[in-house]
Amino acid sequence: MGCCASLFRKPQRQTQIVENGNAVSVDNTAAFADSTTRPLTIPVVSVPVSDTITTLQRDVPIPISVPQVKVQFDLPKPSNIVDDNLAPGAVVVLQPVTTSTLEVRPVVFDADPFAIPFTSIQKLSEYPTSSGGLGDIWRCSMTTDPSTSTEVAVKTIRIADIRNGESVQKAKKRLRREVAVWIKLRHAHILTLHGTVSGFGQLPALVSKWMHNGALEGYLERTSLTMEQKLKLVKQVVDGLKYLHDEKVIHGDLTSTNVLIDQDGNAFLADFGLSVALAEGDKSYYNSHSSGAVRWSAPELIGSPEPENILDEDDSDFDFPKPNSQSDVFSLGCIMLHVFSGRPPFWWLNNVQQLFHAQFKRIEPYRLEPGSVAVSHQHLDFMRKCWSKPEVRPSTGDAASFVEDELAMVPSLLSG
Repeated sequence: MGCCASLFRKPQRQTQIVENGNAVSVDNTAAFADSTTRPLTIPVVSVPVSDTITTLQRDVPIPISVPQVKVQFDLPKPSNIVDDNLAPGAVVVLQPVTTSTLEVRPVVFDADPFAIPFTSIQKLSEYPTSSGGLGDIWRCSMTTDPSTSTEVAVKTIRIADIRNGESVQKAKKRLRREVAVWIKLRHAHILTLHGTVSGFGQLPALVSKWMHNGALEGYLERTSLTMEQKLKLVKQVVDGLKYLHDEKVIHGDLTSTNVLIDQDGNAFLADFGLSVALAEGDKSYYNSHSSGAVRWSAPELIGSPEPENILDEDDSDFDFPKPNSQSDVFSLGCIMLHVFSGRPPFWWLNNVQQLFHAQFKRIEPYRLEPGSVAVSHQHLDFMRKCWSKPEVRPSTGDAASFVEDELAMVPSLLSG
């Protein structure tokens, strides 16, 4: 289990290993530093495999060779490390390590990002601060000169199956197109790409500024904001989105998890991996996001009330609905709702199927409930314009003017 060493600390409880149907108990469990824990199923772990025949000798360690081992872990873990869609108690299959799986995969970028020396980047924790289906985020320190360092976020791109050539090529393409979009963006409220760094896996990793207050979603839960602060936050999101649209870039995945907040409370739009995928018509990449972001998506992007009916790669002849500037504005209205009310769209629905049905039936993502934060009439009216039919939704320019007018009224509102 040496390959898992970076994930574990001191042994604490027993883990059951199932080999060829026979259960054996071994001590191989550890606690994470994070205080929030719950049972964990490790998704895929690589282990060495050898086909040699070993002669047993007295007092000599026995090397174990297994072409396939099934392992069930019952470990505590930080709640943000592994996606929640793994079934409790699921059994996973370990992949064998070969020379090819450890090979670094070169990527030819359309526009060369700055290559940051690996020696200037140091991890600040033993595990990623967050992990999703497409990659991990590491909190690191970057040394710019012998006396200066700054905290950065290092984003890795995950390869679905490191032994599958097609999976490797898809991951390389995803990285190449994200860099192609991200590298040209320059705006006060767009997260800046510092460059790429090797040493975080087979593919180059993306380096950007570390956002001390994390995603907007968690920031709103932890922070009490005045109306002026809320309006300034919304204005920064609007300004960033307007810049993208002026540059003919569709974000396509605007949610509270893709708006990041720095230590001073300023907002930055992030995660542009979907933008080029939309232009290239990569249906598989878009569909991998659609069910997770359905709460924030415009209803015209929901092709079916059933999540299992999302198109797959075999439906190549079907012209699936793609995000555009109007659908970005719908998502912007949802961001405004989250900031003004403290609640995400459709907060009363937790089931994915219920969300699909609500979107398919064009149900409004807001409702007034006893005890909830009331949204002012003028704010709700504008959000409803964002949620109206695509052809009559306001532009990002209209949104910028609305927020500026609201900010100008704040002193009079406070005095009144």
